[in-house]
Amino acid sequence: LLMEDIGAVVDMVSGEPTGTVMQFPVSPMSIIASFPYVLGVFSKSVYVYDVRKEARDSHVQTISLSNFMHPDQDLVSVLVEGPGVDEVSVLACHGTTMVLLARVALEDQCRHMVRAGQFDEALRIAEVSTSESNAAYLSDNVCAEAGFLLLGLCDFAGSVRFFRKCRQFQPFELFALFPSYTKRWRGQAAAKRYWSLHPPLSPLD
Repeated sequence: LLMEDIGAVVDMVSGEPTGTVMQFPVSPMSIIASFPYVLGVFSKSVYVYDVRKEARDSHVQTISLSNFMHPDQDLVSVLVEGPGVDEVSVLACHGTTMVLLARVALEDQCRHMVRAGQFDEALRIAEVSTSESNAAYLSDNVCAEAGFLLLGLCDFAGSVRFFRKCRQFQPFELFALFPSYTKRWRGQAAAKRYWSLHPPLSPLD
């Protein structure tokens, strides 16, 4: 149910509001529902919401269309297709430009965002998995990869922030930074590569 820029989720069986509310930036051109997600289509982007979360946390992803369209262009038509829950897609058109957005596996999305340096958004995507064990797996890998990549950029505060969120990370994984001090223990520490998106650590001493 849409009221200008406010969306309220309604139970399809009873027709009653579920209590879940989403705040859109402006009134969307189109709304697509594919539980547990709701997509709001706008002239420049597509917003993805998780209806299981509180309103302030429900916006989990923004898919920009700027890479596919001229910055001065706005969408003029939107077609939604989806015979099944997992087959929802969005076809956006403007003149001779057509953009097809299809559902992608969460792990593939997380890996892509980590490579692009979108660490916080990757973590939000990881946490929307309907499986608790899969959410933990994705979150740990995102946080570990983000921590190592930020460490390589000398962003130590950002690196520590993500390492602290990773349940699998152990301090000995940083032994390679100080080989002259940790040589006696390095043989006892099993190396972890997670998704192998970050380069090996370089010694600092």
